[in-house]
Amino acid sequence: MLPWIDCYQHHQSCKKEGAAEYPERRERQFGRSPVQSSPTVFENGSVAALNASAEAQAEATKEAQRAGIAYAQANDDGTKFRGRKPTFNFDSFAHVRHLLSQGTGVAEIARATGLKRQTIYRIKRQPEKQAAALAAWYPDLAAA
Repeated sequence: MLPWIDCYQHHQSCKKEGAAEYPERRERQFGRSPVQSSPTVFENGSVAALNASAEAQAEATKEAQRAGIAYAQANDDGTKFRGRKPTFNFDSFAHVRHLLSQGTGVAEIARATGLKRQTIYRIKRQPEKQAAALAAWYPDLAAA
């Protein structure tokens, strides 16, 4: 007999007998005897404490990261905090800008340059910001 059919039949028989709980299932699930059928205060409290602790740790990590980024930006000489490295170079940036000015579609530009469509959209929306990112990561090439 299939396990789910057996479980269903057991459920139906317990309903007929008027049993409100299934002690043998609880025993397997929580490792307690049928006499101890409800979870103890310690078990409920420990789960809540673990959840609160994890949430507090995640918040502390985010706050420390924000503080570190703010410090790096304030004391930056142009080499420490540059943001994410661009996935394109000056040549592909210029090529994308040229194709955008001609009215070429984003998908077609992505196929022609090998860049992702999201990158093309980012260059289209914020060309100055993307040029600044390139200059931050490649200062020698930006001067030339």
